[in-house]
Amino acid sequence: MEKSIEFKTNLRCTDCIDKVRPFIDTVIGKGHWSVDLENPNKVLTVSVVDPGDTLKVQAAVERAGYLAEEL
Repeated sequence: MEKSIEFKTNLRCTDCIDKVRPFIDTVIGKGHWSVDLENPNKVLTVSVVDPGDTLKVQAAVERAGYLAEEL
């Protein structure tokens, strides 16, 4: 069963999203995440099956040079 998890990020623009895309796609898969740049917290929403995926997503974002803090 999939669960949505939200992260506060420091992503600022579509270029930032493009930089993290390959890292998150590798961990979660294409089409299983989105970023709301209009939200002041630049919220990354991820659909996960395994609760351990939370740490994998945070690590993937950090490898791309950004921060992700679970909300």
